[in-house]
Amino acid sequence: MQLTKKQAEKLKKLNIVKATRDSSVNLNLNMPKRVGMQKTIDVPISLIGKISKAAKAFEDLEDEMEDFLLSKDPAFLEKMQRARKDHLSGKTRSLKNLKKELCTR
Repeated sequence: MQLTKKQAEKLKKLNIVKATRDSSVNLNLNMPKRVGMQKTIDVPISLIGKISKAAKAFEDLEDEMEDFLLSKDPAFLEKMQRARKDHLSGKTRSLKNLKKELCTR
């Protein structure tokens, strides 16, 4: 099984030591010595794929939850309405001026 470039990048983030032809990867666990486990284990690539999909699902859930919570926050909604009103009435600043105001020298 040939890994795609995207899969290979994800494996790097998981401390993968090497991928083998038998569709498994050697995963570096970085476990403390007192735990008594091996430092590396072979994990099926299919399991890595499932972990990756689960992580993506949690990221999506986090984004949607944040959007939902913000949509129920009266202070945030008021601030956004003010900002939209200001923008439509031409009360804007150039990026150059905004950087001058916000960035420390």
